Amino acid sequence: MSARALLILLAAMACDGSASPGDAGAPAADAGATEAGTAVDAGATEAGVASPLAAQAEVLDFKCVKPGDAFGYPVNLENRGGAPVGPLAVQLGMVVGATLDLLSDGCSGLVLPAGESCRVNLFFMAPAPVTVSTTLTVSAPGTPPLVLPVRAQVSSSCP
Repeated sequence: MSARALLILLAAMACDGSASPGDAGAPAADAGATEAGTAVDAGATEAGVASPLAAQAEVLDFKCVKPGDAFGYPVNLENRGGAPVGPLAVQLGMVVGATLDLLSDGCSGLVLPAGESCRVNLFFMAPAPVTVSTTLTVSAPGTPPLVLPVRAQVSSSCP
């Protein structure tokens, strides 16, 4: 098994629920991004109209990562509106100097009923120091999109 395949397998295992942001070996979610386990609405648009979609954090932050370390980051998306939303489309912005991919996507194409959730898993790894910033966008026809900032800092001085 190649080193890259092993890293992707380990990241997938971290996303299956056995590890979550904040666990050892997984990046921590933004402190204060949730209240008593409830989702945070990061979907307010410029016009002030919020998306019925929400995630467990306002910012998907891999925090400080050592070069060559690979991480999976599960992102739970919930329909907090009163009507079904979909079909969903998930798009992750591109980055330079790192690998940031959708490891798995359990949301694209779904019509998400009110109160239900789905999950996408992100994979991140960078071979050298870099600062990464992009967005994860979840959209559906006739609905304001949920736009979540995604960021990471890769440095040899990370704990």
